[in-house]
Amino acid sequence: MYNIYTSWQLMKKSWAWTSTFQVFYVMLLFYSPLPLAVEIQRKPDNKTVQWLPWQQFASNCQLYFNAVDNGPLPTPTSINCVKINQK
Repeated sequence: MYNIYTSWQLMKKSWAWTSTFQVFYVMLLFYSPLPLAVEIQRKPDNKTVQWLPWQQFASNCQLYFNAVDNGPLPTPTSINCVKINQK
């Protein structure tokens, strides 16, 4: 089993996937104060160059992503911005 450091290192590599797969969750562990905003992006396939937003996190979603805090997910491909609390 991979620890978070190993998994992060693996995610930075480019892989040539031959089949599709589902991601059920991604765990981010920060060893410093939380950032004010984070966006996780995905690349839908190898044919496109563009990366698309997959999930957003921010202390103020309106300010950083022009989105509502903890907004709805009306479709399976929708993204929302989850409000993170700075302590």
